[in-house]
Amino acid sequence: MESTGVFWIPLFQILEDRGFRVCLVNARHVKNVPGRKTDVSDCQWLQYLHSVGLLRASHRPAQTICAVRSIWRHRESLVQMAAAHIQHMQKALDQMNLQLHHVISDISGTTGLSIIDAILDGERNPETLAALRDPRIVASRETIARALVGEPTASINNGLLLVTSRSSDNCEFFPTILPTTRSLCPSPKTITNPGAMNQVSICARNCIASSALT
Repeated sequence: MESTGVFWIPLFQILEDRGFRVCLVNARHVKNVPGRKTDVSDCQWLQYLHSVGLLRASHRPAQTICAVRSIWRHRESLVQMAAAHIQHMQKALDQMNLQLHHVISDISGTTGLSIIDAILDGERNPETLAALRDPRIVASRETIARALVGEPTASINNGLLLVTSRSSDNCEFFPTILPTTRSLCPSPKTITNPGAMNQVSICARNCIASSALT
């Protein structure tokens, strides 16, 4: 069977459940073999190449590992989307001449979101905005206030505020839907392979730890 997108997964699982030993072939390996390859004769060509030993089966982990891997990949995509919205906020702040992201390391943290929310609510006084600084922030209140001094009247407009508002909402939303492996991961009691159990445990710990840091 040739791995094409995700279309092969249901058939692969059905055949595997029926007791078949399925050979999953990397499409790149097939292209490297000279010969005719069309959609009609594709399956026959793959069978012939495999019968003469020119193809090698790709590794397909156990279903328990595949389940954890799907959760982990989904979480990774959510984190990447959240990071893109943070970049949108940084770009909008630059256009509004507000250099907040240059004085604090993470504008999606407590201080950053508090200041951004205050700006979206209409607050323009740098000293008032800097007063929202969390005590754990390294930058002083005066440094943050200077970073928020620009030309608010000329540079802050409704369009950029709308971009910042939507990006801020999305940035706060994505962490709430990050999957937790405590409830979604299979129980270790159902895993008989020690190697598979170790891989599941490592993935679960990584998911839980990274979710706590988000």
